[in-house]
Amino acid sequence: MQNLDDSEEFFEVVQTSSNLSQTNITINNVKAEILLLFNKNSEDIDKVFEIIPESLPLQFKNVSLLISPMLIDLDNYYYIYDKKDDLVKKLYEDEIYYPDDFIKLINDNNISNFRQLDYIIDKYVVLTKDTNILNIKDKFTFIKNENNTLDDANNSRTVTYISSNYEMNINGLNSHVDMLIEVENKKSKIKYFDFYFRNK
Repeated sequence: MQNLDDSEEFFEVVQTSSNLSQTNITINNVKAEILLLFNKNSEDIDKVFEIIPESLPLQFKNVSLLISPMLIDLDNYYYIYDKKDDLVKKLYEDEIYYPDDFIKLINDNNISNFRQLDYIIDKYVVLTKDTNILNIKDKFTFIKNENNTLDDANNSRTVTYISSNYEMNINGLNSHVDMLIEVENKKSKIKYFDFYFRNK
């Protein structure tokens, strides 16, 4: 019986390792295909969003995908590294009562992904008991808006941002991908990419 138990544990480890490898390969393949789609259609991004649905479910063999592409306007987001006075003003407008505490938490941490940003927001709530910030939790970003900034030749830049997050399930192993694509001068590139495993 011990040998049988050991064999089952071994096959579970092998299966998990296989799922992890397949997840990594699939994430990279999907990332490349999404980027290729927007590169091919970079001259008319709006038309792409007239054709594709808000959520795109895909199934092939043992892989389930749910892709959620969306045009976003970073002007509507709160850039957490904005000038302090500007950020404080925006926070007060949304009835965030302790903006200095929030900004201190931001400055004390090197935020490079949205999970860290969520952690800071939760920490702010614990510290101040101010839950109003949860109403605008999705309005914060650490990604700087480059649209209408000047390029090296002092020309105004026209930059389009596309959020293309997706959920993936491979044999019960769930993962989530956050991806932001930047489109400029008919070329697309990945501005931000992060993935993690999650329980459902």
